[in-house]
Amino acid sequence: MVAPQYQEFDAASIPCESRNGALVKVITGETSAGTRGPVSQPLTDPLFIDVALEPGAELIEELASGHNAFLYIIEGRLSPADGGDEPLELEPGQLAVLGPGDSVRVHASANGARFLLVAGKPLQEPIARGGPFVMNTADEIRQAFSDYQRGRF
Repeated sequence: MVAPQYQEFDAASIPCESRNGALVKVITGETSAGTRGPVSQPLTDPLFIDVALEPGAELIEELASGHNAFLYIIEGRLSPADGGDEPLELEPGQLAVLGPGDSVRVHASANGARFLLVAGKPLQEPIARGGPFVMNTADEIRQAFSDYQRGRF
């Protein structure tokens, strides 16, 4: 297990880039335009960006090969550029897990959209969940609850 660590950055230290009707805040990772966020996590090499698209704007972002990725819609509506035979429109509060590929391409609706794009290297480890904790085994979940209840955090 890796020792816990904390990184704190205020909003002013989060870099932003503007491109083609998109405002992209880069929390961690590096965008295809070369903007790098301040948060570092080499184990999973994550990309975490907060994107605001103007009405009708499109975002194309490269993703590292083999990384898992998802979109979480905050405001407006968003459509994947390659929606297949049936048009798909994502709404606020929805999370879309992306399939294999090396990029994502999305369009904002006529009212614009805001969403998170998160990607990272899979850990290839078992996952156990319990309450707010995510560990590898049920025993580790029980230990985390015990540590929390005893004030060891």
